Amino acid sequence: MRRSPALARFAATALVVAVAVGVGLPVGGAATTRVGAGLDGAVSTRACPAPAVGQVACDLLVVDPGRVAAQPNVSGAPVRVTTTTTVRATTTTTPRATTTTAPRATTTTAPRATTTTAPAATTTTAPAATTTTAPTTTTTTAPTTTTTVLPGVSGLDPATVKAAYQWPTAADAGTGRTIVVVTAFDAPNLEADLASFSTQFSLPSCTVASTCLTVRNQTGGTPLPGANAAWSLETTMDVEWAHAIAPGARIVVVEATDATVDNLMAAATWGKSQGTSVSMSWGAPEFANEAGSRYSGAFVKSGVSFFASAGNSGLPAQFPSASMNVVSVGGTTLSLNGTAVVAETGWVSGGGGCSLYESAASAQTNFSGYKATKCGGKRSTPDLSLVANPATGVWVYSSTPYNAQTGWFVLGGTSVATVMVAARSAATGTAMNATQVYGSRPTFRDITSGGNTGGCLVGFDLCSGRGSWTGSTP
Repeated sequence: MRRSPALARFAATALVVAVAVGVGLPVGGAATTRVGAGLDGAVSTRACPAPAVGQVACDLLVVDPGRVAAQPNVSGAPVRVTTTTTVRATTTTTPRATTTTAPRATTTTAPRATTTTAPAATTTTAPAATTTTAPTTTTTTAPTTTTTVLPGVSGLDPATVKAAYQWPTAADAGTGRTIVVVTAFDAPNLEADLASFSTQFSLPSCTVASTCLTVRNQTGGTPLPGANAAWSLETTMDVEWAHAIAPGARIVVVEATDATVDNLMAAATWGKSQGTSVSMSWGAPEFANEAGSRYSGAFVKSGVSFFASAGNSGLPAQFPSASMNVVSVGGTTLSLNGTAVVAETGWVSGGGGCSLYESAASAQTNFSGYKATKCGGKRSTPDLSLVANPATGVWVYSSTPYNAQTGWFVLGGTSVATVMVAARSAATGTAMNATQVYGSRPTFRDITSGGNTGGCLVGFDLCSGRGSWTGSTP
């Protein structure tokens, strides 16, 4: 096989952790990677993990595209916000203990008789003391998750996001559908973290026992891969927000052995047989044979929709977002007044661009505005966008340490947008591909300002595609 070198950044491209402007990020390890703006105008960095065999860290040349390490979509450090999860404390107040004290025993002694034998002494025995013991005081203490404060950072909750995009809020949205989350490594506390998230935001329970949540390895087995802090945060976010947008849907998590494209593709290939919406919040630089059946060609199955994040580093396009067989999801900045949308603009770090190797689907090339992208018949990304700027990011709960932090995080990046779109597709009960995206439905909010170097314009563009998906119907 001819080996084609490609530049791979093992810095996150699809999930970014919010930081306050001007506040530095904690950095662990010896090396860091600049991965673009975590906020518009603020640079975010993150520590590079030590690379496993066949993977890359930071900016290194790689040879076999099948061994390129996909980016785990996490950059920066956890947003440190003070969050107290409050459960009203219930206290049973004990009544005062009541004790019945036995009276002193009385003994009647017979006087000595001169000629009459004294009767036996008669003793009145005191009854045993009776004590009423007070019941033990029972107090249900509210668990508290507290971290350090960064001023001005607050996350979006599920109800606010759904209101902003006019999406259904029913607890059974997505019933009968299955969302497949393709990721790498294991998230060891996933089920417990989902429970905490669901309780906080009054979502239905979703457990392994109920079959709402299933976790498998890349071949469908149960021995799960080892854990990785960055990917654990990614997976936890994906699952929590899949459940937030489509609480009635089942979720199948497919964990690749590591972050190489080949193993992630194996996970996607098995996963597509398990559900109706496949979410892939990761990406790698494009490579020469990506359009073949082994890679892009694997994202084809009747009745199944595939979604991939466009990245967090602006142009150029990345794989698998560049595949004509997936819906590519870019990022926006969402400004709200309560739940009312004040403005939605393109995110400066949102991914996009023309593919180097993949042709555009006919539905895209025939769409008005495609020529303005100047992609010349090649795939144009993204197709659509949703909130991704970590400055307007979403709440996520994770008890797996990331940069020595646990608890509530505010996360952004196009991975957040991607899993939301995948879940929204599940909630509609319809497959989503280029034909639907470039047809008359669904409806979109055009994003006409801000954005990456592609620029957000009126109509279709390399900044937000068709815009953000809005409306209560498909």
